[in-house]
Amino acid sequence: MNDHASLFLLVTVLVLATILAIFGMKYLAVARAGRAAQDAQVELRALADRAAAAQVEAAAAMRSLQSDVAAVRARLDAIDGLLREVA
Repeated sequence: MNDHASLFLLVTVLVLATILAIFGMKYLAVARAGRAAQDAQVELRALADRAAAAQVEAAAAMRSLQSDVAAVRARLDAIDGLLREVA
């Protein structure tokens, strides 16, 4: 009888330990997924900040190029007017 009681206790403890291990693994999986989602969100924010900075840089470069093109066009118009006077 004592042998059956210790076997019953052992099986009960193993079943409870298995259930506890399963819930522990589920908790860890959810915690890791949450942490991964948070890390991904931080990385996306950093990427968005870099993209915004690059866009500002590109706009500044475009304004500079537009002013350079306008200066070249003004010089070309002056040269064109000079050539029309000579011809």
